[in-house]
Amino acid sequence: MELENRYVVLKNSDIGAVLDQKERQQLYLMVDKIACGRNIRGVSFLKCVVIESDWPEYAPTLKDLTTRIMNYPGCAADPECSGLVGIIQAAHRRFDMERGKVGASRGVEDL
Repeated sequence: MELENRYVVLKNSDIGAVLDQKERQQLYLMVDKIACGRNIRGVSFLKCVVIESDWPEYAPTLKDLTTRIMNYPGCAADPECSGLVGIIQAAHRRFDMERGKVGASRGVEDL
């Protein structure tokens, strides 16, 4: 299964630490242009919650999201839904690897 790259997330402290003033200005102009484009197309302002993998909320949130998706009616028969569960499982395996639990194998029931 191929993972879909849908978002670009930049941490403000990284932007401030790495980009100079001109680069930050260019970045913010692009962000504003994209926001205006969403508005013109009638798409609402994008609101997201980002949970970094080193936060204690990361693993429980993955578990809750997986449970919600698996309990959604018809999920098991829907390739797109079951694919999302696979993405979440892959994220959890990556989390384990980053935590030094290389080789840890987890299924949805183990999350």
